[in-house]
Amino acid sequence: PPGHGTVSGTVSRVTYRAPDSDYVVLRVRADAVSGAPASAGLAASPARPATVTVVGSLPGVREGAVVTFGGAWGDHPRFGCQLAASTAAVVPPSSRDGTAAMLAGARLPGVGPAIAARIVDALGPAALAVLDSGDAARALARVNGVSPKKAALIKAAWDADRGARGAAEYVRSLPAPPRLAAALLREHG
Repeated sequence: PPGHGTVSGTVSRVTYRAPDSDYVVLRVRADAVSGAPASAGLAASPARPATVTVVGSLPGVREGAVVTFGGAWGDHPRFGCQLAASTAAVVPPSSRDGTAAMLAGARLPGVGPAIAARIVDALGPAALAVLDSGDAARALARVNGVSPKKAALIKAAWDADRGARGAAEYVRSLPAPPRLAAALLREHG
């Protein structure tokens, strides 16, 4: 359809999050952009990413997430070209930096960019699988700067957040408009 397009990349910043809904304004470091108006100058590639604004009701999408968004291109009178997303498919990170960015944006207690990078360096490429395991607290406690108490708090927060991430991914996979998906998540978690 005219005006329809996609943006694939890493959410670099949540510029705005509505306090009473799942509406967000995101800045995405895009590796691929399709359907954008030529006048927007949004050609992107992994070698030359573009920064794109994506807006919409997008529950569970956070900084550091690698996402493919689909929606309609629009021209905001004040903020310019942006994609009004109607779909969002979160892709598990495949790189060290992507995994560290995801952990840093996951709202884990005491985990910012530096600790996230240490966790990924210590746990290796399977860091997310280790966090999902029953042995995660012990593995985290071996990371420089993470005490056993902090490790237990991180693991508990990761497990609680995993349920929310799973619910958000499931609801996004349904053939439902984003507003309905957001309402389902708010009502049923």
